[in-house]
Amino acid sequence: MGQCIENVLKNKAQTVIATAMLVALAPGHVWAQSEMLTGTVSARVQNHFTLAETTALSFGTFVAIADTVGANTATYTIAATGGAPTASNNGPAKFIIVDSSGASNGVFDVTNAAPNTTLNVSTVDHNATCGACTVGNPVINLVTTPQTATVTTNGTGAATVNVGATLTTIASPPQQYEDGTYSASFDVVVAY
Repeated sequence: MGQCIENVLKNKAQTVIATAMLVALAPGHVWAQSEMLTGTVSARVQNHFTLAETTALSFGTFVAIADTVGANTATYTIAATGGAPTASNNGPAKFIIVDSSGASNGVFDVTNAAPNTTLNVSTVDHNATCGACTVGNPVINLVTTPQTATVTTNGTGAATVNVGATLTTIASPPQQYEDGTYSASFDVVVAY
């Protein structure tokens, strides 16, 4: 038994000496194998999308009469959801619908936007004028209204923006509205 204990102590002493020698020979070194590689990153920004007018905003044909001596105004409205136009008259100021068969809300299509994303919608208006009319012919005020202040794109990045508008006669113009085609532009702003 004495020989056995002596062998165990001898083996332990040799192990401690060997371990001490390894630590002494390689201070600060790790014996495990490791590799390092620098990776690359790629990112593509696509802020641009397409906005196209697919149906022009149109009021059809109507009679427009201004209150040339007072402050009364009349309105003529196309809803953003479409449907027949409506007129609201006030005193001598009035709109009378002649032919509404060509009347339509404005429709704009968004494509190539981010999928399932909310977009903000707004409009900027310009008054309707008659290019062929005489100097001094009054303008018709135009106020456009998007159906909603936001739209959400579908899974392919597409959405539809509907726009309605109201025309309003001006109060106390120097003359009545002349016959002619009144046109205006308006801006539809769609943004992330």
